[in-house]
Amino acid sequence: DRIRYDTPRFAGFGLAVDHQNDDDWGVGASYGASIGGVKISAQLGYQNSQQSTADEATRTIGSLSILLPMGLSLTGAAGERSANSGTVDDSSKFRYGKVGYQFKGSELGQTRLFVEWHEVKDLVVLGDETTTFGFGVVQIVEPLGAELVLVYHNIDLDLANGAPSDDIDALTAGIRLSF
Repeated sequence: DRIRYDTPRFAGFGLAVDHQNDDDWGVGASYGASIGGVKISAQLGYQNSQQSTADEATRTIGSLSILLPMGLSLTGAAGERSANSGTVDDSSKFRYGKVGYQFKGSELGQTRLFVEWHEVKDLVVLGDETTTFGFGVVQIVEPLGAELVLVYHNIDLDLANGAPSDDIDALTAGIRLSF
């Protein structure tokens, strides 16, 4: 069970707090505005979880996105998870970056192109590192209220023990319909 309160937005700023079972709790702050045609969105969050009396985990995550009037967008995010299971200190980190460009490519609607990068360290095993690189296109089909999506990702896993691992290449195609 969870209870959450979101404050009304004031000058683009908002706060949220929540409490869950097992004394888990979190707090978040957000900001969103359009300044001189530049759209800005930022979030920062903190969560404290108590899985049991010996286990505790905290997460701190932040992101910033900017959309320029010409259609260029930039997004960056980072976060850290710290966990302590009594005898082992488990911490993991992630970083994410994305550059996008949106324009009216056809009569169907807006076309969105993007390139993204994502790195995760020590998520499962201390010393493991996963790096993902991707790019894609989203075509808005306004008459149907749909989005056509085509995305490629390359996922590289470097194992802490030095064992070889093959890259994973993934191609995703999809459609999202809004009713």
